[in-house]
Amino acid sequence: MTGNGRNKKTNNSNNSNNRIRFKTRYRLLIFFAVIVIFSVVVLKYSESRLRPIIVSMAETHARSIGSKVVSEAITEEIEANNISYDDLISFEKDENGKIAALKTDIIMINRLKSRLSVVILDKLANMNDINLYVPVGNLINGEFFSGRGPKIEIIVIPVGSVTTNITMVFKINPIKN
Repeated sequence: MTGNGRNKKTNNSNNSNNRIRFKTRYRLLIFFAVIVIFSVVVLKYSESRLRPIIVSMAETHARSIGSKVVSEAITEEIEANNISYDDLISFEKDENGKIAALKTDIIMINRLKSRLSVVILDKLANMNDINLYVPVGNLINGEFFSGRGPKIEIIVIPVGSVTTNITMVFKINPIKN
């Protein structure tokens, strides 16, 4: 009988240990679940606060880079091919020597547009990623913390397309006597 009593005692202590282990595991599981949920909420909040800032910074930077790339491409193309205004536009004069019409060399203009598109796309394709830095203080509402604190690095990958349009603007200035 003593043997059976000991087995009951051992079984009771095993059951007690199993309950303690189960409770400990259950508490740890709840603790980690709360931490994961809290982390997701904080990350979602941070993302919602940072997204407009990042988009604004990226758009501004992209416009700046785009303008620079287009200007460089135009300058390079005009210099490389010795293109002048007279190559694109010619004046027709009437019998009195007054300008009667402007003629555009549409073939030359289309070639220029095509070459510019290729050059701009090549320049965009060869660009490196852009690193932007957003201060952590921008996550908090209010002006006091805005622009302050450690900076979060955001990498923007430049991707783009090109549409070239050449626009001619004519202004008529009246002659003053």
